[in-house]
Amino acid sequence: MHPSTRTTSFLVPAFQPAGTAYALFALLAATVAPVAASDTLAPADQIRVLSEASQAFEEGIALKGSDPDGAVDAFATATRKYQALVDSGVRNGRLYYNLGNAELQQGRLGPAILNYRRAAKLTPGDQRLMSSLGFAR
Repeated sequence: MHPSTRTTSFLVPAFQPAGTAYALFALLAATVAPVAASDTLAPADQIRVLSEASQAFEEGIALKGSDPDGAVDAFATATRKYQALVDSGVRNGRLYYNLGNAELQQGRLGPAILNYRRAAKLTPGDQRLMSSLGFAR
């Protein structure tokens, strides 16, 4: 199985124990770069959007075998939500990795490679990331 088809999200597990939301908030808050006020998401909204993106990605994985069109739609939703986080100023390698995975699952190799390369700049030496990048190339 290719790394981008795993059923567990690299960034946000499907079920988080209490207290993990705080850790996620801290991770997101620490990676936010200044952006225009119109693009900014409040930290609580970032967590919500991230959770929705991860759920959409997991739905896409679940639908791949039985409903390919539904899977593509779910991956497109995940892509939009991950991209909304990037557009709001969140910069971290795991986010770009997940965005690359969502793009790859839609067959969008160029955007997938671009996001894997962005992730590699922020998380050098990540073997799973390098494997996904190699697969996309």
